[in-house]
Amino acid sequence: MKKIYTAFCLLLLMISGQTLVAQTMVANDAILHERVTALSRRIAETAKLNEGQYVNVKRLNLIMMTEMETIKVRLAATPDKMDEQLAELQAHYDWNLASLLKPQQLAAYNKSKISTLALSDR
Repeated sequence: MKKIYTAFCLLLLMISGQTLVAQTMVANDAILHERVTALSRRIAETAKLNEGQYVNVKRLNLIMMTEMETIKVRLAATPDKMDEQLAELQAHYDWNLASLLKPQQLAAYNKSKISTLALSDR
């Protein structure tokens, strides 16, 4: 009887642990999607995107942020390597974003990005 009780308790612990992990993943996923949506809306307002561009920019932002989190977790022990990978990711993001935007939209986005960086230095 003790063995059955112990096995049952272990099973409950395993199930509750998996549930907790699943809940944490769902919460992290929701936070990620909120960040992606906020960034995409900010770009849409700045660059005056049409609906198709907004969808593509949002997809690009989701990919970028997901990969960024993966790099941060995977390379946390090697900051130099992590910085290198993040810089490469940012370069790919900028290239892909530029391919989605019209020249006027890209100019407006870059102007906004520069003024945001200038304000963050203060």
